[in-house]
Amino acid sequence: GYTGRMLDLTKPFDPDEIARRQTEPTTEAGVAQADDGCAILFTSGTTGRVKGAVLSHRSLITGLMAAQLSGVMVMHNMAKTYGVPVETIIANLPQQACLLVYPLFHISGLGSSFLSPLLAGTKVVIMRRWDADEAARLIEREKVTQFSAVPTMMWDMLHRASVGQADLSSLRNVASGGQALPVNLLDQVRSACPQAVMGTGYGMTETSGAFAQAVGEDFIRNRAAAGRVLPLAEVRIAASDGTAQPIGQSGEILVRSAMVMKGYWNRPEDTAAAFTPDGWLKTGDVGYLDDEGYIFIVDRMKDMVISGGENIYCAEVERVLGEMEGVTECAAFGIADERLGERLVAVVVGDLNDEPAVIHWVGERLARYKAPGQVAFKATPLPRNHVGKVDKIALRAEWAAL
Repeated sequence: GYTGRMLDLTKPFDPDEIARRQTEPTTEAGVAQADDGCAILFTSGTTGRVKGAVLSHRSLITGLMAAQLSGVMVMHNMAKTYGVPVETIIANLPQQACLLVYPLFHISGLGSSFLSPLLAGTKVVIMRRWDADEAARLIEREKVTQFSAVPTMMWDMLHRASVGQADLSSLRNVASGGQALPVNLLDQVRSACPQAVMGTGYGMTETSGAFAQAVGEDFIRNRAAAGRVLPLAEVRIAASDGTAQPIGQSGEILVRSAMVMKGYWNRPEDTAAAFTPDGWLKTGDVGYLDDEGYIFIVDRMKDMVISGGENIYCAEVERVLGEMEGVTECAAFGIADERLGERLVAVVVGDLNDEPAVIHWVGERLARYKAPGQVAFKATPLPRNHVGKVDKIALRAEWAAL
């Protein structure tokens, strides 16, 4: 293990102590092994319990390899679009620049938006905090070529008047992550940045980043997909009894890869529960694979509502709601119901205020029992946690206060 100088950040800051420590001799640091812990990143806590995922040197570096592969995919997509060899694209590209909008304690911030660009010789422009106007200004001033953000940030960019006046023509790669990108929003981003290659990825803190990706025409053609499984990972869809599901059948998404974490910091029981006996990581997501290797997310296992004995996946309802004209963002979740056990409700942000129309829209496109029983409309954005995911715990509290 490491035997050099260490600073205990849990203790009060003492500049004199730090100065004294600088003069102390140090012993030679031990040689790090591939499977030694390298970083501890904390999960977003969307299920209510934050856990520290211990990433090894091997897992973090493999995650960076996956992020680099995404860059290669973008280059090949550009070559195909312009009808020239990929070597020509690389030779004529200006200095690449990435706008870092995620916090560095988030895997998307540390990995794909910071370490991976540095590894590729890309300039990294770091934002202290998210602000759409400032982001647009930085993109124009620093000639940013790579922009990765959660859908909420993209919505912010598209709905600020000042952003509409900014020059975003330097952007060559725009990627969405963290949650599904609504179809309406995807089309708006493509319209605002027609020169950029769009992309998406699916991964988690526990997998050191995205283990499934799609860019360019592959993404547009399969816009409902979360990405195609990369060669660096294996994915299995498991039925409730643990057996593998066939193509097209839903189940829990399991992943096995060198990208996967060692376990949760000081939580052996949670670590044991996160893996199958044969070493597959349980993502906690329900989805299926198609015959091309694309993953389609149906919902979080813990975000499923059982209403009157019927299973309703909130993400499926949210996807359909997000396609309705006037809907900017939405969330569906369950609340206690004396008769049904749980009742599905939805919160919608956008330019409409017609509950029957929303219920009818969902009921016509899904089974009628999947339509929300009630719909609330908000003029302000949905509450989100520190990494930009919808905070359904806060939403349920808001609903209870109505």
